[in-house]
Amino acid sequence: MSELPFLPFGTNVLQALASKSEEQLRSEKAVPTVPFRVLDAPNLKDDYYCSILAYSYTCHTLAVALTQKVYLWTEQYGVRYPPLPPVRATNFVTSLAFSSEKGGRAILAVARNSGSVTLWSLLEARPRFEAPHPCAASYASFKPTLTARQSVTGESMVMCEDLIVGDDMGKIYYYSLEWPEFAPGSMSLLAKVDAHSQNICGLAWSPSGQHFVSGGNDNLALLFDPTLLLENSHERVFSNSLEGGTIGEARERQQYQSTTANLASPPTSPERNAGTRHPEDIEQDLVGGLMTPPPTPLRRGRTATRSPSSSHNLNARGTNTPLVRNGLANPTIPGQANVHIYSFYHSAAVKAIAFAPWQPNLLATGGGSNDRQIHFFHTGSGATLALINVFSQVTSLV
Repeated sequence: MSELPFLPFGTNVLQALASKSEEQLRSEKAVPTVPFRVLDAPNLKDDYYCSILAYSYTCHTLAVALTQKVYLWTEQYGVRYPPLPPVRATNFVTSLAFSSEKGGRAILAVARNSGSVTLWSLLEARPRFEAPHPCAASYASFKPTLTARQSVTGESMVMCEDLIVGDDMGKIYYYSLEWPEFAPGSMSLLAKVDAHSQNICGLAWSPSGQHFVSGGNDNLALLFDPTLLLENSHERVFSNSLEGGTIGEARERQQYQSTTANLASPPTSPERNAGTRHPEDIEQDLVGGLMTPPPTPLRRGRTATRSPSSSHNLNARGTNTPLVRNGLANPTIPGQANVHIYSFYHSAAVKAIAFAPWQPNLLATGGGSNDRQIHFFHTGSGATLALINVFSQVTSLV
């Protein structure tokens, strides 16, 4: 116990302890009021839907995207240039994300307006994977923990990084990455989800990796359990093997085309339209001024996508090169629908999403210019805990 200084007669001991603790907090958590380092950022794209900053705790490196180019900065070496292939200015970067600190690989995911997602480790000389998608890849996010899975070679169990990618059509692609040090590795697409009716603005994982949340331009934030997504994918793989692969795939495509023939596609341009949710619809969801989202119906047994197999390995280039098993990215193959746990309603697009590190069941989301609030939810029950009006659109939460 720390010693108290000499106190005059009649001094309140509790007040003295409180004042001393406040002085210690001020000395320990001194935050500068002015920036101590300023980095020039020419051609910085002014786009609400782009997320162009990422930090690697493994290599203590900051990645910044300026239009179509990516730059790296460290305190020790200053500005560096990653070995990414040159592209046109129209193929600008939409999102940057680093792999988990526990994995220790410092893998940088670079999502672009063309739909390509390039994966490169800061510890290696060149990128390993480049996965194409049918439309613009709007957001990418790595799971903060590793997952043990059977290797694609079938030899043993390996620790994999999980990556989710959202696009301008509202779909989420769930990837598993094998990134061995002395082997090519693989990038396998495990599941595809038809999540939102408009483009995806943000993705965030819970600290434990047991859940992730997607935010869309349709004014919704959706809570997912990745275990359920992968179980549904494995169930569909088994049912397809009973029906016959080609016949089952043909039925899937025929059903998908018949159900989406009359649906209008959301805009894929960088300047997306604002959400179209009617205010009266939102008021119906209000309960005592706070919104409590309903749980979805039973999630098991729903229509799901097929897991990629060797017969659908579109980008296999031999055993001496990395494999990109990206068959589910085919737009004719439908994704899983209505597999989220809870829906959280907002009055504008949802980009800012964050879980509380000290309480994994506490979720915070921020709405756009028509919402201007920070929403707090309990992920276990889906209940709305609080709303804070900040009088401006919320672009990020930490």
